[in-house]
Amino acid sequence: MTESGEIKDEFKFTTYKYESALANTAVRAIRSFLRRTGEFKVINTHKLSVPKPLLIVANHITNYDSVALAIFLVDHGIPPHIFAKAELWKMPVVKQVLNATHMISVERNSANAANSLENAKERLSSDSDGCIFMFPEGTTTKRADKLPMDGKTGAARLLLNNDIHVLPIAIDGTQNKPRKVQIKVGNIFDFNSEKTAYNSAESDDAKREIVDAVTSKIMQELTVMVKSLRENAEMNDENNESEVK
Repeated sequence: MTESGEIKDEFKFTTYKYESALANTAVRAIRSFLRRTGEFKVINTHKLSVPKPLLIVANHITNYDSVALAIFLVDHGIPPHIFAKAELWKMPVVKQVLNATHMISVERNSANAANSLENAKERLSSDSDGCIFMFPEGTTTKRADKLPMDGKTGAARLLLNNDIHVLPIAIDGTQNKPRKVQIKVGNIFDFNSEKTAYNSAESDDAKREIVDAVTSKIMQELTVMVKSLRENAEMNDENNESEVK
């Protein structure tokens, strides 16, 4: 996606093609939907050129985020394994698309929720170039200002227990109509010290403190990135007003 709403940019990433015809058809349909329903601006796409395996974490404002970020990644050569609520698998056609694109079912607020992390770990072990995608909040934000809420600990537990790089991506504008969506790719997190402390921790309480600290660090960075997108949008609006005057 660029400022013109297209899903290409100057870095010439190669769009990923799935083996499944159904998956590729779904990608084309969703891409067409996004172009009809929003204007897109992306920042720092060059930062997607990072080592794999990869865990991408993003803030979550509306359900539109999921499809917008999925297509953004696919069109930059990264097919994401996205954590999606298990209820979606109850819809026959949606289920086929989710399975064809290798999404990960999450049974939220249940004893089986931890199984999704094991599934993600298996995906990474079978695909050294794999990309896991998570919304750490676990749902859309309930804050009135649409900034990120506190995160769940799944992303922290996944990264602390696996050799994986972690990349934050912020999205904003999906809550507005007309949609003027901004997407910003951040810098790879450095969690080396936290991983060392976690691996040497001698009690569950000590490990839990590290998990909570990592979760907070992720959400704080995403909050800073969303705020920077809004400041950028405000500056652009002010410049446009000046030009009109």
